[in-house]
Amino acid sequence: MGKTMTLTDALAAAFSRTSLLVVDDKPLFRDMVRSAFLTKVKGVREAADTDKALDILAHLGANIGCVVCDWDMTPVGGIELLRMIRAGTVTGASPRTPVIILTTRSNPEAVRAAMELDVNGFVVAPVSLERLIETVGGALTRSWILQQPRHYASVHGVMPPAPVIDKVPLRKVPGVVPRHAHPLGGARPFSRRDTAFGPKPLRNVRMCILDDVNPGVVLARDLKDREGHVLASCGTELKPAVLERLRNVGYALSDSYCVWIGDR
Repeated sequence: MGKTMTLTDALAAAFSRTSLLVVDDKPLFRDMVRSAFLTKVKGVREAADTDKALDILAHLGANIGCVVCDWDMTPVGGIELLRMIRAGTVTGASPRTPVIILTTRSNPEAVRAAMELDVNGFVVAPVSLERLIETVGGALTRSWILQQPRHYASVHGVMPPAPVIDKVPLRKVPGVVPRHAHPLGGARPFSRRDTAFGPKPLRNVRMCILDDVNPGVVLARDLKDREGHVLASCGTELKPAVLERLRNVGYALSDSYCVWIGDR
């Protein structure tokens, strides 16, 4: 009988077939990621901004198995690169390319937008390299359903925060538009689905770990990150795609990820 492949073997095999693209404007972080993955993956490419990343994907997109991208880059951050990949507008790259978003701040609008754009992982820095490797491994081995391009185009954009110039508050810097005033607006949380007569009462309300939740149940309480930001509203039906997005980002935002659920 042949040897049964373990999860560790499967991850090693997935890594060995994968070339990684790291998109970050901080050379130190790119160096750290390259050092962490160089002996694990087929190859590591680097880009200091989105324009360079698009150029690499245009020429080598068929060979790029995963993108790790910083959200906080300006003027175009990781969320918009994720949208372009998912909508199929990046020449040479498959819309199904796994994308991991990295950020130094737990911005609830960015998290919700990334979830609706089918992000494969969301990591809040500082993060250990072991955790990053684990997140990339999960992105390479999980299956998910690609939605229509029009869905990704409809997700509200989220601008990265503008940099502080010489420690002057943003409101005093001429020409800087506050993020809340940007014409793209902000992403909204997954919202409750109420009837014309108000929300239906839930049955069998209970608390459980997110990994144990089955599709089709409904959130009985708002789902929040550790800072109190709402990721999904009470009343949201946890369909498979929503569950997958919550699992991909949840464990980067909460040490103990329990949810209150119920049945319609």
